[in-house]
Amino acid sequence: MSEYTDNQRMQIAQQEYVKYSENQEVRIDNKKILIGTVRKVLKDATGLDGYVVEEPDGNVTVLFQGSKGPGKEGSAADWLDNDLPMAHNIISNKSEVTPQLQSASRTLNQVLKDYPNAQITVYGHSFYAIL
Repeated sequence: MSEYTDNQRMQIAQQEYVKYSENQEVRIDNKKILIGTVRKVLKDATGLDGYVVEEPDGNVTVLFQGSKGPGKEGSAADWLDNDLPMAHNIISNKSEVTPQLQSASRTLNQVLKDYPNAQITVYGHSFYAIL
C-alpha cells in the first residue's frame, strides 16, 4: 500500500469524477504517480457511480462518486431515492438503508471476495463519506 500526502489523497478522491473505462490507468500529480488500473466501472440504477482500481502492488482502491448536483443527469436517483430518505432516517433515528447504500455494500463485499489478500482503501465524497 502506497503512502500518500493529504494533497495526493485529495487528488485520488477527485478521480471519482473523471470518466474512466476498464483497464485504464488512474494517475495523479500531473500523471506522474500511478494509482492503479480500473478493473470495474461502477454504475447502476440506484445512482451508484465509481471505480474499483487495482494498484500495482495488488491492493485495491475503491472510489465512490458523491451525489450529482440538482438538475444534472442521475441527480434524481442520488437525491430523491437516497440522500433525502437517508437524511430522514438519520433524523428519525431509523436504521433503514437506501438502495444506493445496499449497492455499495454489495460492491465492497464483492471486492473483498475478489481480492482476499489485498488491503482495500475506500474513498467517498458526500453521501459515501458515511461508509
